Amino acid sequence: MTYVAPSVSATYTQPQLPPPQTYTATGNETVTQVAQQHGVTPEELARTNGISVDSALSPGQVLTLPPHATAPTTAQAAPVQQTPAQKTDAAIAAYQAAVKEHDDVMRNAPHNRGIRQDLDTSELDKVDAAKKAMDQAISDEIAGQVASRNQGVPAEFRTPTDQLISNAGDAILARHPGDQALTTTLNGSIHTYQVRSDANALIPDYSGDWSPADKLKGIILDGQPQEVVDAVLADPRVQGWIKDAASQVDQPYNGISNYANAETQAPDAAQRLLDTVQGLPPSLAAAVVQQSMPTIQKIAQCEMVYGGEGAYGTMQRVVSALGEGPQAQDLANQIAGAYVHQAERWDGFTTDATKYAVSDGASPTLALALANALRQDGKGEQADGITNMATQGLHNYLAYGKDNPLKAYEDAHGAAEEKDKRLSQLLANAGPLSDDQKKAFIEAYTKDPDNAKVYQADADAAKNLAAYMNAHKDDLLAAAGRSPDSASQLYQCMKDLTQSGQGETALTFADAIQSDSAASKAFSAFSDYQSDFLPKAIASAQGQLLVEEKGDTKTAVDKLLEMAEPLFKGKEGWASLKENYERLGKNEDKAFDPKTLGEEFATMGPAGKGLALASVMVSAYNGSQAESISSMINAYSTAGGNAAGLASGAVQSLADAGKFGRYTEGAEAFAAFSSRLVPGLAVIASTSAFATDFDKLKNNPVYAGALVGDMFSVIGSALETTGVGEVPGAFINGIGFLISAPFQFVGGLIDGHRESEELHKEVEKYLGADGVGLDDSTSKALAESDPDQVKQLLATGMSPDQLQKLAKLDPNLLQSVHGGSPSVEGLPDLEKRLGLSGNDLYNMLQAAEAGGPQSGGGVAEIMYVLGHPNFFPDAANAQSKADLAASFRALAQSMQGDSVDRSTNAGSIQALNQAAAWLVG
Repeated sequence: MTYVAPSVSATYTQPQLPPPQTYTATGNETVTQVAQQHGVTPEELARTNGISVDSALSPGQVLTLPPHATAPTTAQAAPVQQTPAQKTDAAIAAYQAAVKEHDDVMRNAPHNRGIRQDLDTSELDKVDAAKKAMDQAISDEIAGQVASRNQGVPAEFRTPTDQLISNAGDAILARHPGDQALTTTLNGSIHTYQVRSDANALIPDYSGDWSPADKLKGIILDGQPQEVVDAVLADPRVQGWIKDAASQVDQPYNGISNYANAETQAPDAAQRLLDTVQGLPPSLAAAVVQQSMPTIQKIAQCEMVYGGEGAYGTMQRVVSALGEGPQAQDLANQIAGAYVHQAERWDGFTTDATKYAVSDGASPTLALALANALRQDGKGEQADGITNMATQGLHNYLAYGKDNPLKAYEDAHGAAEEKDKRLSQLLANAGPLSDDQKKAFIEAYTKDPDNAKVYQADADAAKNLAAYMNAHKDDLLAAAGRSPDSASQLYQCMKDLTQSGQGETALTFADAIQSDSAASKAFSAFSDYQSDFLPKAIASAQGQLLVEEKGDTKTAVDKLLEMAEPLFKGKEGWASLKENYERLGKNEDKAFDPKTLGEEFATMGPAGKGLALASVMVSAYNGSQAESISSMINAYSTAGGNAAGLASGAVQSLADAGKFGRYTEGAEAFAAFSSRLVPGLAVIASTSAFATDFDKLKNNPVYAGALVGDMFSVIGSALETTGVGEVPGAFINGIGFLISAPFQFVGGLIDGHRESEELHKEVEKYLGADGVGLDDSTSKALAESDPDQVKQLLATGMSPDQLQKLAKLDPNLLQSVHGGSPSVEGLPDLEKRLGLSGNDLYNMLQAAEAGGPQSGGGVAEIMYVLGHPNFFPDAANAQSKADLAASFRALAQSMQGDSVDRSTNAGSIQALNQAAAWLVG
């Protein structure tokens, strides 16, 4: 111990501690990694620096190390290579830190508005920078996952890119749970990458000499969400191609300063622009037009008498390529503004150019925009002149224009109707066929490549007409409101769509007409618009929706009600009806009262019949009982609704939907629709209303034949697609007469031997192995049959199968009486007179045939006797089976006594005796 004297002053000196160790972050490591390098825990390092373990480290950030930290070895000091996931996590932590710092700064900021605004802007810039860094890290991680997972994997076994992106995004979200705000932000970043990935997949890679226009035309945007379209348009490559395309459009003006007299440059530049935008998706076309607006300003300065008229006509076609919508209208307004001075100065040239361009298929959008600009400029008379020419031009195009969609549809549909008529004629001359055989015959006919091509063209033309109408809806409605001829033309288009499985477009136009006073007034002149067209349009739309929604009745019903809302929303009872119809679509057990629903349909007036038709379709499709459908129809009728044709109309609408859906929708959608179609038809067929409709259809065999042909075509496709089983017996039994009556109606329309030979040959083709599946001899016998003879034989009650077996034994049985066959006109009376049913007649003829010396001899002998009442009065006057048997025996005995022809008559004698024995046996 050291002694210190009292006189000596003592002071205490704090030991000099070494300065704390520090570490400067590189930005590529985490708190945990730095702690491990210096032998401390992550928590100690974080606590020492007042941060969290998850805090992101910025480049240059100085960290204070705990006192007991150790210096890293050389190996430890080397920069740590982060994985993509670690980089993402660090970027996310940095973003969270930036958000927190912004919130802390703003919480403690002075109340001075200017200072707060400056601080807010400064801190938000940091947040934005951190967000961009985070988005890039997320993008890099997901891109690496997508690339590595499919590397070296054959294309057919690769995991879809969308699925890989989703999986990688889920992994990122799983590493950062618990913070809803952060989860929302991360989901947005992942979705942004997905959109960019989708957009990138749509942009082709080009090598070689491609023009900017050709590069743009390689981008297919059909069916893409708007955000993907926007991402494509924002892509630097696409932006460059748009600018290059606009530069090429402007090339004719190189070195030109007098734009008013540029009579060659203006048409050249306008044509270049048209060539560029034609065939482009409307959004890309709009981008090129917007980029070319300086050139369009030059084009519009060219005087009409110096080539400007032709350039203006071309510009109308340019605007047509933009489609419809706000962007297209805005560009049309800009172009119209550039042309106002020309239209004011050269009135006649402008109206002529309008008429010719629109008559040739150009949209009247630019002309109407120009008329509006003139009207705003006080030039109402000139504006009316352009408007009238645009209306006349639109009517002329649909009436006479080359390749116009209405004429194309009428031609294609007319060709399909001719095929239907030919089918009816062939079936009328195909002999006695069972319903299943008729179905097979129709299938073979519709699948024949030459015929299938015509039916496909019909469906395509209907779809193209719908697309044209949807793209020019505003123009067509405006024209209809100004011109009765245009209104009639539009009405014809709408009716065409209704009968061709495109009821959605027809109903959409009906909605628009309802809210357009001028068009509504024009359509009020059509007496059948409310009573006939609207019900058919509603039912057609429901059928189309059932196909498109793959048989999902709830979604199909919801969409129909949304479309029908403008037509019914002002009517009393609409809200209740809508609720009940929604329940019907959901197929809720006993959730709606059919009787109440029928009464509600009636309150909606004539158009309510369309909802009643649709409800029959949906009810049957959902498997409702026939009694329920009949109850609804009866209640509708009792409440004052016109129930005629409800059941058959529902069948027709389902037929149209299926027939055209087969050609216009994907296989998956048609298969899903078809799987419940056939059972649903059986339900409709068993209703009393269906039987009533069929009785009335007997007086309209042409329509009946078309309906049956459509239904069997659809049923055949449904069975082939889904394998659901046989055609329902209830349906077959209900329409049996329809298959014969309408075909008999056209059966006599064969003119001349040559046409008859061609028809028989074609019938044989579809009866044979590739169609019905009959052997050659039976096919030939049926193909050469006489329709009237077949009709009389079927009237006896013999089945088609029985007649085919008899015809195979005796081919002359089905021939015309003028060709030597027996008259069978009196045979149908045998059951009433003798109690001899069709089945009895068949069995008697088979008995006569048994053991005969010549195939068919027994059948021929008995039919000869029955078919010649004047020669054999005893048989003709027989009043019982016993009387007929006695007449056969007497005839056989007379033949037996003829010594001259005894050997020749041996087969006939045997046949007559065997038939007599069967009759009394």
